[in-house]
Amino acid sequence: METTDKPRTVRILSDHKIEGWAILLWQTITTEGWSDLSPMELVMFSDIGLSDNINDRVLWRFAQAQKMILLTANRNMEGDDSLEQTIHNENTLNSRSPSGAIFIRKATG
Repeated sequence: METTDKPRTVRILSDHKIEGWAILLWQTITTEGWSDLSPMELVMFSDIGLSDNINDRVLWRFAQAQKMILLTANRNMEGDDSLEQTIHNENTLNSRSPSGAIFIRKATG
C-alpha cells in the first residue's frame, strides 16, 4: 500500500505590533497563489494565547518548538535576551526545527 506524506503546514507567527502588515502580506500570499504551493497558516499572538509583552528569548523558543516562522519588526535588538542575541546563541545547524525569523524594518529618509 502506497502512502503519501502530507506536506507540513508552514505556520507564520505575526508579532502583535505588525498584525496589519502581516494581514496585507497574507492577502498577497493567498491572492498570488503562493499558498497553493504549500499549506500555510497565519497565526497571531491572540490566536494562541501569547502575551503582547513576551520576552524575546521565550518567543523564539516557542516559535522553534512549534516550528513557526516569526514575522516581526519590533523585537528588542539589545541585551542578553534580545531576539538577535537569542538567534545568535540558539540557532545552530542542530536546531530542532527549520523555523526562522523575518524582520520587517521601516524605511527611513
